[in-house]
Amino acid sequence: MLIEHLYRELSQDHQAATLEEIQQRLRRSKFRRAEIDRVMEKDFRFRRVGDQWRALPLEEIHGEALLPQTEFVVVDLETTGGDPSRESILEVGALRVRDGRELARFSTLVHPGKPVPAMITAITGITDSMVRHSPVIGEVLPMLAAFTGRQPLLAHNAPFDMGFLREETRRLDRPPIQNPVLCTLKLSRKLWPEIPRKGLDGLIDHFGLEVQDRHRALGDCLVTAQVFSLQMESLEARRVATLHQLFRYYFGMTAG
Repeated sequence: MLIEHLYRELSQDHQAATLEEIQQRLRRSKFRRAEIDRVMEKDFRFRRVGDQWRALPLEEIHGEALLPQTEFVVVDLETTGGDPSRESILEVGALRVRDGRELARFSTLVHPGKPVPAMITAITGITDSMVRHSPVIGEVLPMLAAFTGRQPLLAHNAPFDMGFLREETRRLDRPPIQNPVLCTLKLSRKLWPEIPRKGLDGLIDHFGLEVQDRHRALGDCLVTAQVFSLQMESLEARRVATLHQLFRYYFGMTAG
């Protein structure tokens, strides 16, 4: 996988490198510089320093913080469709949690700048009239950033949610999101290979989780927080006790 190969290459000597230098080190002409740049921009383990990129050692990101003592922020979005380049964010939910306990919550509808598709209304219950006087995403992003701080983010199918947030951040020329991001769907696949359906609905059915407002941003955050609490138990059984160990397990750097 390109991203893991990039991380291995750049973390070996802890030196920053330009895209040209990275491309030469990869020795794979099929990867264009724009593609390499785009892939690294989406991964919290990389930092841009001027025209260079460097890979952060995982211990530099959050050190040896114990998982039960670490605050995580669960994030979920509702959108007008699946393509971040064409669709809009419709609702943002976030939940600060530590050791399975809720600390704070953030939730707002977002004016999408376009009509809410009937299919989305059928799934979420969100209508045009509900978002008519809601803030636009440019107003919501600073509030979300203030709520999340620099804490690790959790999302079920994180590439979807982070894809929309990164697209809007780029479009509005805001500072890039640099929080560590963990996908609880990916973590479910690593921890529970025996469970046939690892989407939220499958895990709700399997574990008998409490559900409030499914397919609404805050409601799905509450379910995802329950999933992560169960994942913490499975991680403890695997002797994954710190945030650093979790990152190493998540990225396949230690045995499961």
